[in-house]
Amino acid sequence: MLANGSFIDGDAVIVATESWTAEPLLRPLDEAIADALATIPISSSATISIAFNENEVGFDLNAFGVLCPLVESRALMAATYSSTKWPGRAPQAECF
Repeated sequence: MLANGSFIDGDAVIVATESWTAEPLLRPLDEAIADALATIPISSSATISIAFNENEVGFDLNAFGVLCPLVESRALMAATYSSTKWPGRAPQAECF
């Protein structure tokens, strides 16, 4: 039901949210789907953006990033080089 009390009839609904948010929304409509959503494991994450001059990094940035295996027991799981993945994301070094 829409805010004005009317309904829209459709063939499908796309729920574009996290599984833990979708589960209680869908439970009144479809218990099986809600149960399936509740089984999806979740974890928290944080994103930190840091800028460096390319000549000061100390390693080759000709990569998309790095993954740290869990067996190394590091606090960092991965790093992505957004300026390598998406050209134009970072200004040239002389701009810093």
